[in-house]
Amino acid sequence: MPRGGRASSWYSGGGLPGVPPDSSAGGTPAWVPAGARIHIDLVGGTPQGRAWVDGTGEVAVDTLLGSDPNTESGWNVTFYDPAYLMSDGYYGDGVVLVTAFIGAARSKVLTGGTTVVRFRDPLSCLTHSVFALVSADGNNGLEIELRGNQSQRVNANSWNGSLDLTIQNILNTLADGAINVLAFTLTQTRIDFAVNGSDAVTSPLTVDDYPVDGDGALVAVVIDQRQNCEAIQSITIYDQLSTIAGLSELSETGVANTAPHDIVPTWNGDITSGVEADQSVAQSVVSPILPDGAFTLLQASVTDDAGNPITWTMIDASSPLAFSDSSTVVFFDNFGGVDPLVIDTGVYSFTLRATDHGGLYAEQTFTLTVAAV
Repeated sequence: MPRGGRASSWYSGGGLPGVPPDSSAGGTPAWVPAGARIHIDLVGGTPQGRAWVDGTGEVAVDTLLGSDPNTESGWNVTFYDPAYLMSDGYYGDGVVLVTAFIGAARSKVLTGGTTVVRFRDPLSCLTHSVFALVSADGNNGLEIELRGNQSQRVNANSWNGSLDLTIQNILNTLADGAINVLAFTLTQTRIDFAVNGSDAVTSPLTVDDYPVDGDGALVAVVIDQRQNCEAIQSITIYDQLSTIAGLSELSETGVANTAPHDIVPTWNGDITSGVEADQSVAQSVVSPILPDGAFTLLQASVTDDAGNPITWTMIDASSPLAFSDSSTVVFFDNFGGVDPLVIDTGVYSFTLRATDHGGLYAEQTFTLTVAAV
């Protein structure tokens, strides 16, 4: 599925699938996703920032987000300051924001709920935020970590248990305004999560992953915007989903995916004859190649407006053409033996394809003529 999400869905802005929004007089406000028990909107409202709790109605944001002394030994000092409400949401702009869930928000997470957090990147950088449960004594914790600088992955892990659950290549990064949505169900016995419309992953939890007794019990909830790369736009908490069904839909960004475009080659500086995708070079420049050695032809780049992670493939190419890493094309001596490889004269043609996580791609065909002189 495209990581941009299914924009045609009515619930693209949040809400449980199959539950229509209630905007009737006296009911749930129209800005609250359908089925929500708690919703914190850090973009809307006048003044900016508003929150709602089922059975209570509209409440101040600082009754749900704020400071919790139980985070200080295991994590950090926590706080909520509306001065950091920007047009993109709650954003530190150079200040690392570490915020505790308090009141009804904390209680709903700790008693088992399904939570959806929506982020927006205002700086075209690498996302790094962490949602965590920690113990007051600082010895136990369970984290869901968004790491844009590590394979655009989201990983759930525990400090003293065996939990290690990952979705790779899923975060939108390095694009101004990129949206990331994390949806997760967390109970004392299981964790499920999905990101940006991905298939949901799940793992059982043991008492080592999620301690519930004594000084080491998980009692505090924190969200840490470590990299100053993303603003929190909203937090929504539902009654827990009993299975992973519906979790992928809750993580949809509501933003239509678009294909990568404009593959651009940077040719080896020794290849100087030709125009853009079509080049020529003397045989003596590219060979001989020592056994297990390589001669770099080009490094390719591509534009992806959503900041999607890209997978590179090479089509219609044969040895000695190869990738040395994800987007670098080389002549490679992989024939074994001890004799250097002499590249034959002739025309070498290959096509590079850059594919995003949603299966959309861009292609470019290149040719290199190896001449005898």
